[in-house]
Amino acid sequence: KSLSAISDAALISGLSMASLGVIATNSPSEAFLSWRGALSFLSFSVFLAAGLTAIFPGSIALYNLYLYGGVALLGVYAVQLPEHIARGEDEEDYDPLGHAIGIYLNSISMFIYLVEIFANEGKKSDS
Repeated sequence: KSLSAISDAALISGLSMASLGVIATNSPSEAFLSWRGALSFLSFSVFLAAGLTAIFPGSIALYNLYLYGGVALLGVYAVQLPEHIARGEDEEDYDPLGHAIGIYLNSISMFIYLVEIFANEGKKSDS
């Protein structure tokens, strides 16, 4: 069962990061770059949920907010970073290598979140 969770997480994280990257680079305008306000709010919410999970360790709602909010946050980053690479030549702090490493680290983080989600789903179905 754990191997199935790992393979499912690898497949879903790879497909979602690739498809979101294709959507971002082929978008006609810089629509995703204007999501900074929503991105900061989502980042703060996930950070707050992670902190509150440490204070209230038995709260399933906070734990789910942390897990699924983290996946949503990484999905938004997966749309924003390729657009920075594709359209960022006119920016003064243009760093395509830094953004590419960010995409790689986000895909690893999404894989870890998804493994945790699928492992928890396997525990629910076993009991």
